[in-house]
Amino acid sequence: MEREAGTIRAKTLILWGDQDRVTNPSQAQPLARLIPGSTLRMLTGVGHNAHEDDPVAVNTALADFLGR
Repeated sequence: MEREAGTIRAKTLILWGDQDRVTNPSQAQPLARLIPGSTLRMLTGVGHNAHEDDPVAVNTALADFLGR
């Protein structure tokens, strides 16, 4: 993953739930550092399926990132 992540050049939003029990939230910041210019949004109280746990927060983050 690390090798591939460093090659991403597209505008990238990383959404991560701070309650994710599948992929540890501690991995979010290192991933964000690997992708040049990426934006990391940690979602409070959200697990691995962020779009199901808090669709409003996910949609808001996407709209903000894409410039509404």
